[in-house]
Amino acid sequence: MDSGELRLRIAYRYPFHEVGSAHQRFEAGGVLGKILLTF
Repeated sequence: MDSGELRLRIAYRYPFHEVGSAHQRFEAGGVLGKILLTF
């Protein structure tokens, strides 16, 4: 990971209190990457 060979594509970031919005975005489809919940 330190060498940069592994990359994580993050499509969206949501604070944890917006988990409902994050789930709706996921269910809508078309997300290229991960949806990240921050605490």
